[in-house]
Amino acid sequence: MKTYRLKLLSPLFYRTSLDSGAAGSTVTAPWIGDIALSYAINRTFGLTEFKFGYTRYGPNYEELAELPYVPTVAVPVGEVERTRVYDIATSFCSDGYYNMEAFNATFNRSMRNWLKRQGMQSGMEFTFSLAFNGGWESPDSFTIRLGNGRECLAYCERTEAQKEITANAYTIDKVLGIKIEKVPEHKKAEKILAQYILLHGMNASEWLNLIGYR
Repeated sequence: MKTYRLKLLSPLFYRTSLDSGAAGSTVTAPWIGDIALSYAINRTFGLTEFKFGYTRYGPNYEELAELPYVPTVAVPVGEVERTRVYDIATSFCSDGYYNMEAFNATFNRSMRNWLKRQGMQSGMEFTFSLAFNGGWESPDSFTIRLGNGRECLAYCERTEAQKEITANAYTIDKVLGIKIEKVPEHKKAEKILAQYILLHGMNASEWLNLIGYR
């Protein structure tokens, strides 16, 4: 297992959740998901080709089991600094819309194709670990692209190992096929989204033993 410090070289935007306290914008959660890291690292090194399914409904996260590594969730180092709230133009034909009733109610408004979003500032740092299965290992430094449209460049550099990590129960159960009742003790569970159930404060060695990686 290797541990990395990840630094955002540009602002990071994910549409994690809606927040009325941020002018009703979609806000970026103060962590970076292991699923997002898995895809980003694979794109950097070109290990496995995941074909985009134009006619497929929803993602197929089980395909991540083909990769020779499993990341933990990247947690922030210190306080997270957010960007201001941005107004962005969007195309509902390409981006989709999560509430058709609300969309129909905006037909007579001139600004109906504008949305608000708030991300994390450039320079924010996070730590995560990578467990390996097989002969491949990541180098001690590399860059990845994250976020909506892969617009955020992030630099990853190896650092001292973590004794505790934040794991994702969804990845353990649905991607790796390990029964969730076998998960080691952890300090806190936090359900953010269906595919992100964060298990904070898990012992790193116990996590490695559970998933059978090194």
